[in-house]
Amino acid sequence: MRLRPKVQYTLVYGAGENDEPFAVLVDNNERHIKGEGRMRFVHAAPMAKDRRLTAWVNGQPGGSPMAFGRSSGDFRVLSGSVEVEIRDADGKVIQTLAPVD
Repeated sequence: MRLRPKVQYTLVYGAGENDEPFAVLVDNNERHIKGEGRMRFVHAAPMAKDRRLTAWVNGQPGGSPMAFGRSSGDFRVLSGSVEVEIRDADGKVIQTLAPVD
């Protein structure tokens, strides 16, 4: 893998013992707006690889539904506490993450 200088990346590792990243995503940090941040989720859960997942952030869907190995795309969130649930296509909560301030 060859990384370019002056480009920011996110490396996503799965839950296995493999030293190789599951995915490499290029970060777009050109847009900075006071009072907001950017989030992105990656579906890297092998136990749910046959299901499309959606990240719900503060009660709203964040980004696009994700097939296994895909990301939600990045989206903006307002400053403050962020609560996240990962749901399947039927809306069933798969995982609730601890709030982030």
